[in-house]
Amino acid sequence: MQYDHRGRMVKNVEQAESFIRHFMVESTSHEGERFTHSVMEYDLYLPWLMEVVENMRLPEGKEPTPTPLLERIYMEAAWNLCMAGYLRMGPRKAGYDNARDAYGKGYSLTYRGEEWLRAYQPTSFDKGWPELLGT
Repeated sequence: MQYDHRGRMVKNVEQAESFIRHFMVESTSHEGERFTHSVMEYDLYLPWLMEVVENMRLPEGKEPTPTPLLERIYMEAAWNLCMAGYLRMGPRKAGYDNARDAYGKGYSLTYRGEEWLRAYQPTSFDKGWPELLGT
């Protein structure tokens, strides 16, 4: 899987929302044991997203956003996507066991969110990135 390196350089919630959408589209198009294990019973599992983002290689001269700030931005972005009706907290299915330590870390797509992902175009990711385009 090849995620855009800008995920490590987000500076605001809008950029994080854009990257989450890109991340989910890329992740769901690559089924595999590591991916399946990493997301548990969720469509978006923030610890997995953070692991991927923190390990991204950046082009020379680009500064990553500090991890503590990055975590807060991505957590806020996930919540905003819930408020917009694209995600909801919790596992995909009612029968899944929601691990105690996973509370607030895992999100599932709503019907509206599934449409939102299907409507994704690669250029959608470039919205909200004027200072980083061309990187």
